Amino acid sequence: MKLNVDGSAKGNPGFSGGGGICRKEDGSFIFAFSAGYGYGTNNSAELRAIYDGLELCLLKGINRIMVESDSKLVIAILVDIYCIASLRIDCGSRSYIDSNGISWEYDNLFIYPGNNSQVLTNTTIASQQMSTLRFFPDRNKNCYILPVFAYQKYLLRAGFYYGNYDGQSKPPTFDLQFDGNLWATVTTSLDEPSFFEVIMIPTRQNVSICLARTVDGGVPFISSLESLYLGMNMYGWMLGNQVLFKEYRLNFGATEMVRYPDDEYDRFWDPAIPTGYKTVTADYPSLNQSVDDDPPLTVIKTAIEAPSPSDKIILSFPVPQQRSIYVTLYFTEVRKFGPDQNRTFEVYLTGKYFSPVLSPRYQMCEEISWNADGWFNQTVGWFNVTLSPLNDSNLPPIISAMELFTVKEYQLESTSQDDYLCELLPILPQKISVLLWKAIKSAIPVEDVIQTKGIHLASQCVYCDGIAAQGPASESVDHVFITSPRARMLWILFGTIFGLGSLGGSTVINKLSWWWSSPSPRG
Repeated sequence: MKLNVDGSAKGNPGFSGGGGICRKEDGSFIFAFSAGYGYGTNNSAELRAIYDGLELCLLKGINRIMVESDSKLVIAILVDIYCIASLRIDCGSRSYIDSNGISWEYDNLFIYPGNNSQVLTNTTIASQQMSTLRFFPDRNKNCYILPVFAYQKYLLRAGFYYGNYDGQSKPPTFDLQFDGNLWATVTTSLDEPSFFEVIMIPTRQNVSICLARTVDGGVPFISSLESLYLGMNMYGWMLGNQVLFKEYRLNFGATEMVRYPDDEYDRFWDPAIPTGYKTVTADYPSLNQSVDDDPPLTVIKTAIEAPSPSDKIILSFPVPQQRSIYVTLYFTEVRKFGPDQNRTFEVYLTGKYFSPVLSPRYQMCEEISWNADGWFNQTVGWFNVTLSPLNDSNLPPIISAMELFTVKEYQLESTSQDDYLCELLPILPQKISVLLWKAIKSAIPVEDVIQTKGIHLASQCVYCDGIAAQGPASESVDHVFITSPRARMLWILFGTIFGLGSLGGSTVINKLSWWWSSPSPRG
């Protein structure tokens, strides 16, 4: 069997739709479908058309199917998950594509409350995304709901620029949270933007990013919000239950920040030239070998080295107390050696011997990473890196870049689900809101809920009774509303009629997450 699909968007992004046709090997017709997908891009429409077509094939008992699409990007996404990229929101602005070709989305697609404003104070430091913001004067807590791929690695970044948007010259302080976890206490300034980053592996198909008013703070606001997809091989010493809080990402020897397009993941590399060290730049045009964390060439080519072959490089960094540390150091040799030259040194982290002898190689990037994982908990508030030359080294120690994170265990707090519901339910009709609340809170008397009360029933879904080849099925809320054959058919039918596609996810909360990420049901 062959499934041909296509998708398009008027304006790209704009109102989008897709469809497809399924045929037998001889070309005879099996079924066709079409659907409106609301606001989106041609690629997102084509992906959703593939999803809908495959789901229809499964419902019709077609288990072996060839899918054909004319989009190279969509095929690349399906073959290589790393192509499924990122979401960038310019808060308070409209959707647009910036000068680097990056798409920025309208934040009304991801949050309901709040007001938009432009800043009053201009600064050369502020980017286009810092010229607008969204502020929240009415509630103590307001949350963005971002769609993500569960169990994949993301860099989350939030940006704030007060710019005296309210004319009060009183920059506020408030809490920033993700999935119910405290991310940071944001202390804004009158004319300087600030950014906060974490790297995490979400355990469901959405992440809640919340701004919470503090007792003495003012009105919370936000200028930009990004979820940037990373390869799972990146930051490979990070454990699945950990969150990395960025403290420093330094490009030694540089004088300007490096980010996209030099860094394809749009990480911010801050310039750093510590006092007392020489700056050097590699004389090669490209790298012959990089590393899993994939720092950009422009970062690796600049470096600092000690004043003389016998001197050490000693770097000290203040860090939050009582947290573990994750650190990655990057090295390269910036020039070709003569026959009698040698650069070798050892690495010590806060006084403890860490690595074997290092001798960076020309035109190659090398890294060493360390995840303390509870063994090293800062109690003094400082983290030190020491590069100590060996006695036979006649060239001084060298370092190109460093990333330093503090580490906490990731916990999906129950409050994050309530954050999600508080954003979603107020815009729905009251009867639907009550029903959804009951479904998510397990307050509908289906079999698995009743059994938790000590009452045991026959394990069979009445909803599936009489459907051939289904057999007994446990009656749960997700089964009744989402995964049972009749429910799946209804999702496809009404999703097509109302321009929602079939919506992804196999649980009530996942369906709502996909629904929330689409602007069409909210007009």
